[in-house]
Amino acid sequence: MIYKNKLILESGEMRKILLMLFIMIAVPSFSYYNYYGAIAINQSTGASGYSYNYSDESSAINTALNQCGYNCIATVSFANTCASVAWSPSTGAYGWYSSRDRYLNNRLSKSYCGYSDCYVIADVCTSWY
Repeated sequence: MIYKNKLILESGEMRKILLMLFIMIAVPSFSYYNYYGAIAINQSTGASGYSYNYSDESSAINTALNQCGYNCIATVSFANTCASVAWSPSTGAYGWYSSRDRYLNNRLSKSYCGYSDCYVIADVCTSWY
């Protein structure tokens, strides 16, 4: 209701406005949560396992190791981003890189592997990347 260029709120409207302000202040709009991932490889065979969107790093690593199988090592763990691992079948060497750019991860993991036959065996991202 407007009276002489002034806004006059009725009591019901005022309660609605106050309630909305309380909700906006009391309830955060989003909560920050870490999403962890990991990649494991077997250097002899090139077998790999990975995980993503775990609530803690150790669970992510254990899942990647279990998926990979026998004689595997965890090569990289990460949070809220992406990672890739490249492997050389002739030497067993590997390289990894982690960032939010999947193309960059793949390119640099092959480069860090260091051999001409290196290729990406795992490339994974968590939800918050």
